[in-house]
Amino acid sequence: MTGPSYNPKILDIKSIGYGYAIVSWAYSFYGDFDQTIHIQTKSTYSEWVETTTTEISAFRSNQNVRNTTITGLQEDTEYYLRILSTNEKGVSVSSDVWKFKTRKGKYLFQSDFVSETIEIANGGYDDCSL
Repeated sequence: MTGPSYNPKILDIKSIGYGYAIVSWAYSFYGDFDQTIHIQTKSTYSEWVETTTTEISAFRSNQNVRNTTITGLQEDTEYYLRILSTNEKGVSVSSDVWKFKTRKGKYLFQSDFVSETIEIANGGYDDCSL
């Protein structure tokens, strides 16, 4: 098999807090190539920013669902989130784009998180260039 990795998928945004979000995501391999997962965010009037990368070895990874904490976000701000993958053959298509809003205030308990603030955004955000 040759070609870029399959596109990773966002499964859930597990927690949203003051300046952070915890995202659950999954990936698949296409061929036996190591891959790098790129998690990107953007606010309404900004460009995509790479918030974190994860290196995954094709031969050492048997867990294809991961949780990643995205930090450094502004409080009380709406963000868009996408994930894509690169390998030696190219860049995958990005995941669906999800929209979420960070909380206002520093101290939240798990019971304060509401999943209703999460939705899939439609259109305009499928550009996969890095």
